[in-house]
Amino acid sequence: MSSRAALPTELCVLMTPGDLSEYLGVPTGTLANWRYQRRGPVFVHVGRHVRYRSEDVARWLGSHTADSVASHGRWPANLRRLGDGEE
Repeated sequence: MSSRAALPTELCVLMTPGDLSEYLGVPTGTLANWRYQRRGPVFVHVGRHVRYRSEDVARWLGSHTADSVASHGRWPANLRRLGDGEE
């Protein structure tokens, strides 16, 4: 028997931080901060390069889906209504 692990029959898509930045619409610096704070999607190192598995990104997005403003406990800053005392 071989001591090597069997390779998966289908490999997942690996995204660069630039790819994910464009997909999510956030700066690459935000992704770096999320990695440091352990807040963002799971990532892997390929040598010294950071990559994101597409299924990990999908899982992370699914776990951060909000179905109403009430689930956040407050209105997001860009959705505050006029007259709330903030401009």
